[in-house]
Amino acid sequence: MVAPPEKMGVRAQQSDVDFIEQTTSDKPTFFVHLPRPTTSRAKLTVQNEKRTEQLDLVTFDLDAKSGIVAIPMSSQGKSLEVGQKYLWQMAIYCDSSAQTASVTLSGWVERVTTPTPPQDLQERVSFYAENGIWQDAMGSLVQLRQQGGETDWAKDWTELMDTAALSQFRNADLVQVVAAS
Repeated sequence: MVAPPEKMGVRAQQSDVDFIEQTTSDKPTFFVHLPRPTTSRAKLTVQNEKRTEQLDLVTFDLDAKSGIVAIPMSSQGKSLEVGQKYLWQMAIYCDSSAQTASVTLSGWVERVTTPTPPQDLQERVSFYAENGIWQDAMGSLVQLRQQGGETDWAKDWTELMDTAALSQFRNADLVQVVAAS
């Protein structure tokens, strides 16, 4: 998960070029924290490691709420391949008439394999967290929340953020799940 830079009203976080998020999904959901409400237009792009091929483009409107935004890859996007690294970028257009983004966030993700995860969503959250696959742990927890599963969302979210060394997001709420296309 990435927090926006100072331009969005928070202290910029030093990005670690060596840090690569992991996912087991061929079309993962990306998570971004927006500390200030904005009703901007945004887009998510996913490119191969060499940046020579765009695998996906998702354009969407941001709700006017601060918190966590979940952005799934589209059904039309190309699937991520196991063992490959990909650059994802989210561009936020604060001025809807602007041709260039006001803020751009980015990160790296690699598709990996694991033993078959449990079918039970609650167990799957723990499975992914124990294996350090935070992207999928968060995705499973969001899925559990959307399905109205038996979970204490706030407690589970706080534990996951603390375990993933993302305690600065422990009180952030999931404010938007972009509709998958």
